[in-house]
Amino acid sequence: MFHSILVAVDGSEACRFAVGQAAQQARTDGARLTVLTVAHLRRTPGMPESARVRVQLDLEDDARALLEDALAEIPEDVPVDTRVAWGSVEQAILAEIVAGRHDLLVLGSRGRGRVASLLGSVGAGMLRSCPVPVLIAHAPSVEPAPRLAD
Repeated sequence: MFHSILVAVDGSEACRFAVGQAAQQARTDGARLTVLTVAHLRRTPGMPESARVRVQLDLEDDARALLEDALAEIPEDVPVDTRVAWGSVEQAILAEIVAGRHDLLVLGSRGRGRVASLLGSVGAGMLRSCPVPVLIAHAPSVEPAPRLAD
């Protein structure tokens, strides 16, 4: 039984499915759910301070929109918090796990190739370094299953 569940979102369909799975687990366990998104500001050499501030404000707006989209997927009876973190995705997730005393991390699968069809780089990194259980939520495929030879 979990008490505090963290789900990280990036706006992808895989993360949308992960939010649903995290909300379902939180409801089942009576746990609090925290939705986290991570923004990363890349500094370009010679970038004026005014441009950096504008980019940061745009990233904050995008992050809040991602959180609002995730909140729309969560039933009203599930207690939920939202967080925006800055920097490296893996480091931000690990820091939030410690700070929020979360006992489950939920991520969407983000395959990019044949070998990583179920797991993206953040998921793989979290499986290696996360101090709590990690649930990789993989949405059911809508493609027909391959037929076995008779």
